[in-house]
Amino acid sequence: MSEKPKLITRHDEPLTSSHSSLDDALAALERDKVHRAFLIGGAQLYNLALQASPPLVDRVLLTRVTTDFECDTFLHDFSTQTDLWRLASHEELSEWVGWPVAQGDIEEKGVRYRYEMWVRR
Repeated sequence: MSEKPKLITRHDEPLTSSHSSLDDALAALERDKVHRAFLIGGAQLYNLALQASPPLVDRVLLTRVTTDFECDTFLHDFSTQTDLWRLASHEELSEWVGWPVAQGDIEEKGVRYRYEMWVRR
């Protein structure tokens, strides 16, 4: 019988959590004094956080797919709001994540993309 995977923890506390609503997640961040949190959702959750006033996030780590696909779900194009967001340099991105990030356009299996970091002004 295989052993169940274990959640990686620090000081017996989970390093990840999930919440039933964005409000619950925001309350947990405040309560737990979290240093750095990541919003990993779907387009609906991302759009909710980005379109709030002010936006609920201070940066966006974006994989921009530049190959055209037929799709029906999209992220709101926050990058046109230059009064709210600026495109960080590649050096800023690598420094913030803490490791080298591939630069420029990348192609894998016919899909072109690039990594970007957008910072709220």
